[in-house]
Amino acid sequence: MGAILALALAIFAPLSESHAADLTEKNFVLADAKKFKKAVEAADKGRSSSARTILHQLASGSWLREPALFDLVRLEFGLQNWDKALLHAQTLIRLRSSPSLERRLELLEREAAYRAALQKARAAKGPASRKQAVTALQDFYALTPYRQWQEREEGVGLLLDLMKKDAHPLFRDFLAEILVALPQESTVRKRVFQEVKPAEVAALTEFPRLRFGEASVSTKPVYPDQDLFDKGMEKVLQEEWLDAEELFAKLVKEFPDSEHAERARFWIGRMLQERGLDEEARTRFQEISARAPLSWYGVASTVALGLSPQVTKISLQGEPLEGAMVPRQRLSLLRAQALLSVGLAGHARDAMEDFFSHRPAGWAFGQDKAPRTLSLGNLYATSGYHLGAFAAGMSLLEQNAGGIPEEAVSLIFPKPFAEEVAAAEKDTRIPSIVLWSLMKQESGFLPHAVSRANAIGLTQVLPSTAREVDPAALPKDLFHPASAARIGARYLRGLFDKFEGNTAVALAGYNAGPTRAAGWLRKFQESPIAKKGFRVDVFVDTIPFTETRKYVGTILRNLYWYRLREGTEPPKSLEELAQVWPKESSEKKP
Repeated sequence: MGAILALALAIFAPLSESHAADLTEKNFVLADAKKFKKAVEAADKGRSSSARTILHQLASGSWLREPALFDLVRLEFGLQNWDKALLHAQTLIRLRSSPSLERRLELLEREAAYRAALQKARAAKGPASRKQAVTALQDFYALTPYRQWQEREEGVGLLLDLMKKDAHPLFRDFLAEILVALPQESTVRKRVFQEVKPAEVAALTEFPRLRFGEASVSTKPVYPDQDLFDKGMEKVLQEEWLDAEELFAKLVKEFPDSEHAERARFWIGRMLQERGLDEEARTRFQEISARAPLSWYGVASTVALGLSPQVTKISLQGEPLEGAMVPRQRLSLLRAQALLSVGLAGHARDAMEDFFSHRPAGWAFGQDKAPRTLSLGNLYATSGYHLGAFAAGMSLLEQNAGGIPEEAVSLIFPKPFAEEVAAAEKDTRIPSIVLWSLMKQESGFLPHAVSRANAIGLTQVLPSTAREVDPAALPKDLFHPASAARIGARYLRGLFDKFEGNTAVALAGYNAGPTRAAGWLRKFQESPIAKKGFRVDVFVDTIPFTETRKYVGTILRNLYWYRLREGTEPPKSLEELAQVWPKESSEKKP
């Protein structure tokens, strides 16, 4: 905490010191931050009334209005005052001035709406109150994807009871919806089969519903560049090197700007290598490594060359974060610096996320001069908003033509949540560098990250998957770094055990599911090239899902750089990189 405070004060002090107006502005924000800290401390100690009073004062008109409103939502939510939580959430959403809080508010608002609807349903006695409860629950489930119904099954059961009791005209339709939305093991779904006659159940299953299937050949999109690449990889699997090289060369020639062109250039190098043309292959790999040293293909090329990346210290001194900003940027920056100075790093992270989100005309402040970029990157990292730090690190890399700046590597490959990661490593014996590599790609180290598929937290685990790993796990647990790290590591540990310590295949299973990963591994193993052993590069580039392919390659890239940050010798092969998990350890479960 002392280091955070020192850095915050160091950054905070230089801001426009020569301007009395700016200094007064900072003092006001700092005064509000001190009040805010008192509210946070009161809430932590269970003094809800005191916390509420201070937060109401700040929310009524202060430099920290949005953070105060958000904490009011959380306070009332924790006290199960659902209506008050909803009121504050709706007020904050109407302000539309804090992108980081808006996304999280949607989650809290949905949960508060669900809890309020449950409360109405449990208390409903007469027809009028039952009607209100039915309407509240119907409104909630109308906006809830079917895949999330199982997590809200209590409400489904209550709605079923209320609609049945009053012979609701949509009761039969709701029964059909339950059969679609809930899995076979669902208690409420089993009730339908127990309480409804078999013939009626059969009729319900015939209700029209949206069916998903493979597109017909005539309607499938055609991507000639990807088609060329895939055909090339099929030739690689068959060890037909020259044919594969010709296909990759054709792709590069006809589609030089394609997203697959760099992949093809790498594989041209591999094919030259397989055909014994080592000098030509080295030239190809050197070009890729120099052009994109931090990409997966840059790392793979560097490994193929048997070299280490040239990391240099550029010895920059940070400079004050001054310059032209739009008002929302300035306010976010002032908030972050003030909140950091009073030790509220989590709230400062939200402010820096807002700062990062405000990009007038697409321009990102602080990425035009290396000293300023370094100061901004350090502020992003200190506050915990690492997506901003990644961007600053990449900007430093672009501004430095003489190598890879050590400062950029530290910003792009940080080691946050060290205690939580160490505990997860002790629990599962998965190396910390693997967990950092995973978290960086999954969540950007944002503890409150939630995906469109409802994966939650640092390790982006679905609530249903978390329950498989730990039956007592609740969705809210995944927002806590320690729980997220532990549950994610345990799930990954199971995949390591299943795939005999092969990091590449385990990561594919983490992203796309173990069944698919096993199928992709089986396809590789059945090909002629597998006779020489597992090939990481071949496996990665024959994964048919674009998202999973990029995911596995990016995390292996992360792992490579985290190894270097740990002082470990660069791997001699990609296979060595992907076998960081000792096989014998998979036989000794903790």
